[in-house]
Amino acid sequence: MSSLRTAAALAVLSLLCVATSFADTVTLTLTSANNYVSPDGGYVAPYYLQANGSNQTFPVICDDYTVDVTPGMTWTAQTFSLSNLGTTGDSARFFGNTTFANTTNSTIAYEEAAWLAYQTGIWGGPAATNQQISDLNYAIWYLFDPSGSHGLSTDPGFTGNQAAINSLLGDALAAVTTQPLPSYFNELVIYTPTCNGQTPCNAATAPPNSQEYLAFSTPEPGSLALLASGVVGVIVRRRRLWKT
Repeated sequence: MSSLRTAAALAVLSLLCVATSFADTVTLTLTSANNYVSPDGGYVAPYYLQANGSNQTFPVICDDYTVDVTPGMTWTAQTFSLSNLGTTGDSARFFGNTTFANTTNSTIAYEEAAWLAYQTGIWGGPAATNQQISDLNYAIWYLFDPSGSHGLSTDPGFTGNQAAINSLLGDALAAVTTQPLPSYFNELVIYTPTCNGQTPCNAATAPPNSQEYLAFSTPEPGSLALLASGVVGVIVRRRRLWKT
């Protein structure tokens, strides 16, 4: 029976590794955006990307107000998590900056962005309305561009809802100063345009027409069902062999 438990455990571990792993470098294509248009005529989350030419798309949220992209554009990005920010050649676009909305710590800023992104309901939890998602997206943009030097300070989507956005930023800071952080923080993936080793990776150092996006790498329900059926199959097969 011990060999049965060992086989089942190894099967779970190997399948989980497949479900949650992601490449260090990936080619991204922006395919579409949410149909909801913010007051300035732009789009807010969710945006949808394809990776490495796959036909499958996945939802992301943009944290980068400094650059404009349109569907069909393709660029190369590196993937980062909260645990490896600044530990490899390139780094997340805003890592190393000293100006954020309510902190001077790069990691805390990305933690706040993770909390804000998760409140959209795109990756779990209660679904937010289009207006709430818009406010959350603008809060993330303001977090990384509080000076508004790229037009955010005059964007109607921001100026018309500034009180709600400021409230969200306060909630985000309060959330990330409470320990331990929720488990979904471990699933954050930061898709940063490659910058040839230059840090910080910003609009000046990144290739043109490329943005940084955030997503969570939780397995899809179908993957979880496949995982469960695979483990059950292993257990049943091992049981039959053991009985024989």
